[in-house]
Amino acid sequence: MATASAAGGAWPSPVGLGLGLLSVAVGQVVTLVYHYYRHTHARPVHIQRENNAEYAFWEGVRTHLAQPEGFCLLGAYLCGTWMLGLMPASYYSLEGSVDWLQVLAQLLLTVRMLPVRLLACPLAPPNACLPFRPLGYVPACLPADSSL
Repeated sequence: MATASAAGGAWPSPVGLGLGLLSVAVGQVVTLVYHYYRHTHARPVHIQRENNAEYAFWEGVRTHLAQPEGFCLLGAYLCGTWMLGLMPASYYSLEGSVDWLQVLAQLLLTVRMLPVRLLACPLAPPNACLPFRPLGYVPACLPADSSL
């Protein structure tokens, strides 16, 4: 694929850039839906034992979306790296298809990092398990030979 600096200034097609920016927007929606689900269905685990203010979900969403710095930086980064041809050549090809088996494998690896409280320690005290655990870590509430 030609880049801006090669072949007389030809630019890559912005279709892939649009798809990348769209995937960022979809990722935000998925994250907000997950956060809403956690806010409404999960018991909160507070780090501080005292002075825990009530969390207003919609105010938090409003303030998150009202801070465009992250969106601007990510958008500028994606636009710059895409349009200047800084990505590997395979990124610019819209040929082929998605390997759904690889996507499923990556999602299953991500699920492995779910909060331990939900998977293994539902009755443990709030701070008995780490909220997220690195691979290979066995929390104190599990036996050392646990396969989780």
